[in-house]
Amino acid sequence: MPEFLSIKDVADYLGVEYKTVYRLVRKAAIPAAKVGGVYRIRKEDVDAYLKRQMQEVEPEKGKTSGKALKCGFCFRLLADDSEIGGFCEAAGCEAVIGMRCWQDEGVRHCLVHRPTQADLLAQAQARFAAGEIPVLVTALEARQRERAFLTRFDYKVQRIAKLQHPISGDLLQPPSSWPDLCTTWDESERLMAMRRTGYLEREVAEGMPLNRTVRYTIPAKGSRPGLILEGRVFSHLALLLKQGFDTRPASYSELLSVLDECIEQAEAGSMTCLIGVAATSGWAAEAREYVGGRDFGRGFYHPHVIPVLVDLETMGVHYNDTDQRVTPLLSLFKPLLPHEEVGRVIEYVEQELRFSRGVSVEEVWHELGVAEEYIQNAFERLAQKRAYRVENVRTVGIVITRVES
Repeated sequence: MPEFLSIKDVADYLGVEYKTVYRLVRKAAIPAAKVGGVYRIRKEDVDAYLKRQMQEVEPEKGKTSGKALKCGFCFRLLADDSEIGGFCEAAGCEAVIGMRCWQDEGVRHCLVHRPTQADLLAQAQARFAAGEIPVLVTALEARQRERAFLTRFDYKVQRIAKLQHPISGDLLQPPSSWPDLCTTWDESERLMAMRRTGYLEREVAEGMPLNRTVRYTIPAKGSRPGLILEGRVFSHLALLLKQGFDTRPASYSELLSVLDECIEQAEAGSMTCLIGVAATSGWAAEAREYVGGRDFGRGFYHPHVIPVLVDLETMGVHYNDTDQRVTPLLSLFKPLLPHEEVGRVIEYVEQELRFSRGVSVEEVWHELGVAEEYIQNAFERLAQKRAYRVENVRTVGIVITRVES
């Protein structure tokens, strides 16, 4: 062992945590010199401290050497050593990280050594390839998954002419057009609060999911309860904003908070709520099992709330298959079949070309979230009609245009 040790060396030697040794140095319980910003400790002083500890009571915790402590990430002053959460994990750096940053924000590096989002993503990609993490979804991928799920849900609901109420069995015909029954909202305000701004730049809004919800409400009539058809997307916004990607499936506790909200609203308004909750990073096993337990009585059941979990990582759906109310309306939340996706693109393109000279593959992809192969298939089918032409524009990519008559 060398004559001069680092704090980490001493921690390994004593078999204790890094911050334990750091606090002892701060209290001057173990003599140390700071060379080039790094503490250096003599082994004989460590051994002398151990010898004293055999005869003395350890000094009261929390007292410092009198020098001001501040977090190396947010630079907030710390009252004493008890507010230290940890230390910068960069090699050779001994910057303190406050408890608030360490625990609440998950910060593990000081501001100087904070890794970039590109560095973090590269590390996560290596861990994902090695099977160390279950999922890896970038913020942009989560945004596309959100958009694709909700546009599919919209597409299916607005094609319904009549439907059967899942509880009363009544045959329902919307009292007005579907768009008139629709309300939407998202968590833009929460995202702004996390960014500590009063606005949301376009590039942020287009590169991040917003936890959007689309709800269609058919009001109650007489003794028949009203019906809510809802598609909701869940993403870990704070994590995506901080590091640009997500590695955690949505949890059981996160599902419970959504269901509790639905139950409260359904019971307050005498409504039946059929809700598809889609997680951009997929659902944890405990959440899937809670909703879709296969043994009788184990699956989720509520007289007014019928949930379907949509896993946007695997494109699977999970529900209580012993609940006979679910099956007739389950297809509202299932992914479209390939020919249905192509048909949806064709409808969208034909509508857009009524008002626009051309539509690119990239435009359709951003708007509908449909796989590029389906978009190109739709373009090829439209090109078979003499009214449309497909061409490759150098600055835009593949574009479909209407042929002037």
